[in-house]
Amino acid sequence: HWFIQFYGILTGGGFDVIIGNPPYVEYKDVCATYQVRNFSTQDCSNLFAFVLERCTKLSHPASEVGMIIPLSAFSTDRMIPLITHLQTHSSQLRIANFSWRPGKLFDGVNLQLSILLQKVAPQLESVATTRYLMWDSEARPELFSKIEYATTPDNRLPGSIPKLGAREATSILTKLRLHKKEIGACFTRFSSNRVLYRRGGLYWKVFVDFETGSSEEKIIHLLPEVDKYGIIAALSSGLWWWYFTITSDCRHLGNRDISTFPFDPRGMSPDKLKSFCTLGRAYVKDLKRNAVDAVRVYKGTNPVECLSFRVNQSKPIIDEIDTLLAQHYGFTPEELDFILNYDIKYRLGRDTESEEE
Repeated sequence: HWFIQFYGILTGGGFDVIIGNPPYVEYKDVCATYQVRNFSTQDCSNLFAFVLERCTKLSHPASEVGMIIPLSAFSTDRMIPLITHLQTHSSQLRIANFSWRPGKLFDGVNLQLSILLQKVAPQLESVATTRYLMWDSEARPELFSKIEYATTPDNRLPGSIPKLGAREATSILTKLRLHKKEIGACFTRFSSNRVLYRRGGLYWKVFVDFETGSSEEKIIHLLPEVDKYGIIAALSSGLWWWYFTITSDCRHLGNRDISTFPFDPRGMSPDKLKSFCTLGRAYVKDLKRNAVDAVRVYKGTNPVECLSFRVNQSKPIIDEIDTLLAQHYGFTPEELDFILNYDIKYRLGRDTESEEE
């Protein structure tokens, strides 16, 4: 028992420093063996969230906590209770965010991870995050020496602490948030005006106006008055990819990742909207021209014939789309350059969108 084993420390206020790598175990898998009670993070349903809350109870104001936890802790609605707990029991939060491809923090662990550094206190003063860090395995020895944090004031999405890591990223997100209308305002429950997309793909997501044969294909139904090529252009942009990367768990493409993007094509001037939709149409045509037939084999299913898209070959059109979006949001040349080159080494180094998870 903690109180017996560490009586002097706990009666003296708590531990000065707590570090660890808690278990990433679903609560449902162990609740038959033991149960937790009176935890504010109980709805998170994972033991690592319970451990973080327990660390706060074992600490005192000015204690420091360092934990390696799944990146999803700061990018999914399920973890809102944990994020709320950390925000109300910390003076500072520093969150470094790590990909799992091409390099990974731990060999054999195919999981995006975050390293949390928390200063325990009742009043939150600052939150800072890194970008979503990607690296080649041979660069691992230099990885931590190149980590950069950026202040992260955005709290638009309760289940997400954006992964920024650069001054330009903070500025871009601030400008996006000035636009209150989100792309989800263009969606409806059912319509013949549709956009189809795939949930899979590590470095690209594909949005088109035709069926591709993929078992991962989903449909967005649009309001009749919305030009689907404007929606396709926006969701195929480097800006949306960056937004998806900073707000999501970078693995599962959910409705929130699409619908909350701060863009409504109806807010563009008529001339810009026409040019924007023309680019969306040209992009779809280019994707189709560069696509190749492929056969996918998924676990537990029969082989599936579908199209495989070489999205990187359409990068010049995507750059034109981002240039128009930069004008729409009032980006500086430096901010546009940041978007055009975001993770370009890894994205252009992949021939197709179809590298599976």
